[in-house]
Amino acid sequence: MAHVFMSYSHKDSAYAHRLANELSQWGIEAWIDDRIDYGTNWPRVIQDSLNACPAFIVIMSTNAYKSDWVQNEVSYAQGKGKAIFPIRLDGDVWVSLAARQYFDGQGGKLPPRDFYIRLQRTLGIKQPFPGSVMDELGLNWDTTKKEMGLDRESFLKGFLGSSDKAADSDNSDIMKQIRKNWNIEDDNHKD
Repeated sequence: MAHVFMSYSHKDSAYAHRLANELSQWGIEAWIDDRIDYGTNWPRVIQDSLNACPAFIVIMSTNAYKSDWVQNEVSYAQGKGKAIFPIRLDGDVWVSLAARQYFDGQGGKLPPRDFYIRLQRTLGIKQPFPGSVMDELGLNWDTTKKEMGLDRESFLKGFLGSSDKAADSDNSDIMKQIRKNWNIEDDNHKD
């Protein structure tokens, strides 16, 4: 699966990990440098991950601005023509990224739904994930979860057509609406 490379200062790792967790809820694999194994030649691993990623997120902050590694990763991603998704956590917008649309995450805010949908498209993720499906239908995940007794994985399995609680629940109208909105039809779920 294609991944997004995340460039950030380790001093901002709490925000980076929150973002990585949210990305995973949207079916987006985030590569962050704390997953490098001990004894590994980490500059090579970082470069290999940068080469393999179609998309690059940089968390702009005062800390990241002072980091040679973050600045080098941004330059490398720009040179390779990667799709760059800047997020400003604090401080000024960097000159090297000033001409790009960025998300203003000051105060620790996570990006809106459109940010994740654009990333999904950039990464070639064709199947919608629960966050985007729920938003599209105007449903509140917490309310729906309580009503259906599901976690996101079960919801997604039901959405994709397996016979589990979601597909067989009293809330099958929700599933029919989801399939209709996303033009999904299979032998088990024809209207």
